[in-house]
Amino acid sequence: MSRKLLLVVTAMLVVATTTAGLYAYLSPQRGSANVAEGRGVIVAAPVGGAFTLVDHTGRTVTDETFRGRYLLVFFGFTNCPDVCPLALDRFAQVLELLGPDASMVQPALISVD
Repeated sequence: MSRKLLLVVTAMLVVATTTAGLYAYLSPQRGSANVAEGRGVIVAAPVGGAFTLVDHTGRTVTDETFRGRYLLVFFGFTNCPDVCPLALDRFAQVLELLGPDASMVQPALISVD
């Protein structure tokens, strides 16, 4: 893997994590299941591991679906007029900059509402 790809993927993860954290902190009423007592404190949870989700077409996807690729996960809302589209637009820009290496990265928005 190229150093450029590693740096870009790392930057994308930092942007996604920061954006999601800020959104949860600034909008505790939207993410109340993920916020302790509505005070904007994000509850710690284990990261990584096996998962099973349903995609936008109703198809079941698991961690095995993306084996061999970097999975860039963004947690957002289906009705998110500002932060989510901005973050996803940034991901698209970065994927364009990666050129052929972009095929190694799979972006995914996981809705929390």
